[in-house]
Order: sequence, then C-alpha cells, then structure tokens
Amino acid sequence: MERVDFLTPGPRTSGGVGVGSTLDEPLAADPEARLLAGPEGEPLELWGFSDTSGTVVFEVLTDAFESDVAPGTIVSVAILAADHPYGLPTDYPLGYSPAYEGDVCG
Repeated sequence: MERVDFLTPGPRTSGGVGVGSTLDEPLAADPEARLLAGPEGEPLELWGFSDTSGTVVFEVLTDAFESDVAPGTIVSVAILAADHPYGLPTDYPLGYSPAYEGDVCG
C-alpha cells in the first residue's frame, strides 16, 4: 500500500489532528508541519510533515466552495508511504492528486 486517504472524521494523528480539525491544530501539534503546495486558483492547500516512515498530508480548504465547511478546515488527510512514487508532494495535480480530485478507489 502506498497511500491511504481519510475523507471523514475518524482516525487522528498522535497530536489529535484529523478531518474536521483546523489548520491551527497541526501547526500547534507538530512544529515540523509546513506548507507543501498551494497552487494559485485551487481551493486547497497541502500542509504536512515527513519522516523516514512517510508523509502525512493535510488538505486544507482555502475557499468556501462547500457551504458547510469553513476555510481553514482540514477536509482530508493522506498518508503516503516513504517509497510513494510521488515522494513529497510539491506541485499538484502532476505530483499529487488531492483526495477530492476523483482519483480515488472504493
């Protein structure tokens, strides 16, 4: 398995961060969390952190395109294996496919 996406509240990081959290939570819980990608014109920013085990990516809504979700809210969490073919996402959609882009199975 190379990637797991969480689209609904449920699993949380050891710092208590998951879908529905605000961006402030991972920034407070892990000083290594940083902006990975924020393409102009896209309604999402990718924030996260990496270690030798892999990368945790928080997809953060930046625009209120969904009426029930406030900007600054984490709308999905992706866990990428250390040997994920895209490595650390730096630019999407070429290097990383956000969970809400439809490139999902299940």
